Amino acid sequence: MKNRNKTVLVILIAVILFGLLSFHFYFIRDPNIEVPSDEKVIVSPASGKIIKIIDLKDVDKLEIEKGVLGKIKTSASEVCNECYLISIFMTPLDVHIQRSSVSGKVISVRHEDGTLLPTTKFENGMINERTEIIIENKIIGKVKIIQIAGFIVRRIETWVSVGQELEKGERIGLIRYGSQVSVILPKEKVELVVKEGEHVETGSSIIARIK
Repeated sequence: MKNRNKTVLVILIAVILFGLLSFHFYFIRDPNIEVPSDEKVIVSPASGKIIKIIDLKDVDKLEIEKGVLGKIKTSASEVCNECYLISIFMTPLDVHIQRSSVSGKVISVRHEDGTLLPTTKFENGMINERTEIIIENKIIGKVKIIQIAGFIVRRIETWVSVGQELEKGERIGLIRYGSQVSVILPKEKVELVVKEGEHVETGSSIIARIK
């Protein structure tokens, strides 16, 4: 009986380990995608659900805590005077590779410590640990992509460096096990083509068009 119990336990552990290993490889999957070739389109930096779109021209009218409001303003001011901020929530089932929304040169990569709150709520993403990447595009100027850590996430991987030239849809990083990614675009240069609640795919879904 003891040997039988040991055998059952070993099989159970093996099944659990196999399940965890399978989930890990599913999570870090990097499927082939078709990046739109049109130079006038901007693609999503992440896969997931769009949980917030903010016209930062009207940011003072938002019902957001002052501390968070200040962080939004500060983050946007490096990119443009009037901006759109789009936040995407990634579940553990989404592809977690981030890709560049535009082609251009990386002019800044900055990591900031913060909290590790659940990122299903947009406001939490603005105070959580994050890495901010600014890319200079020849047509529209600066675009910022923000990788945000969450409650489960303990690791943000950023694969680009200052001075690097990127193609639209090129891989820029990975966030593990569900989180949030935001992108800030200059309002006067683009027209949004997505809405809150839509699901987008990294590097292939079009989120805006250049005017």
